[in-house]
Amino acid sequence: MEPAASFADVPRIVWMLWFQGWDTAPPLCVHMLQTWRLFNPTWDIRAISRANFPALLGDSFKEYQALRQQMNLGDKLGLSPEQREAFGEATNLCRRPLDDWLPDAAANGFFAFYPDLQSPEHHGVPHIISSFIVTSPGHPVVVEWLRRTRLHWSKRYSERPDLEYLWVNKLFRQLTAPPSQGGDMRCHKSWAEVPKISCEHGKTGPMRFYSGPEALAAGARLFEDLLAPPSQQLISEVEEDVETPMWKLAFREKLESDSAYWYILARTVARAAELPKV
Repeated sequence: MEPAASFADVPRIVWMLWFQGWDTAPPLCVHMLQTWRLFNPTWDIRAISRANFPALLGDSFKEYQALRQQMNLGDKLGLSPEQREAFGEATNLCRRPLDDWLPDAAANGFFAFYPDLQSPEHHGVPHIISSFIVTSPGHPVVVEWLRRTRLHWSKRYSERPDLEYLWVNKLFRQLTAPPSQGGDMRCHKSWAEVPKISCEHGKTGPMRFYSGPEALAAGARLFEDLLAPPSQQLISEVEEDVETPMWKLAFREKLESDSAYWYILARTVARAAELPKV
């Protein structure tokens, strides 16, 4: 029997992806990448693009291309089980050093934020968010997740269940379910051990600036508030929240210099710059 994975097995690497290449990425995303490097100087923050895929995937690249033809959104499980470390989307804003919280959160070698209850596609069933995933190489959860991803997208359209836009999140829920519900026992037990850090929309946590169902029903969108100058409430939250590891923001082409978006970014960069030098 293989020894249980631990945080010590997680390589100190974070992958940040912009498909078209970081030289074409908007300034907002480039600055978000900067926050990961500033808060985590002892981690290797690797900014990659589609052009890196052949070298990273090696012999699996042709299979990736074939499966990609059938996918309707960007792949988040493209790297082989031996290469996975931490994956972060280009719109993730780092708010705390990884070493402050991740060793406990990923104590068994795997971590994802949970639960997300609010995305309309989830229909009220709790799921992870897939914008930040941590795993040790060969971890049973990510190995089985990748296997089920390959199986799902290898099926003909007429035979493939429609898991909608958030298919990768739903496959994860299926594989970590009890075996009586189609899950994998080892993955079910491993996921049960992972500490749960909430990612509810509109509440303290990584999805703070995503509107929950009540707000959406009322026609309110938190993203729109971020386009305007910051309110006093938002300023206080940005200055006082020292516990949230990251905020998931949305990309916008045009942002005014006095927008709340830029305030959040500038104050976060300033906080990171104040950390003791390693």
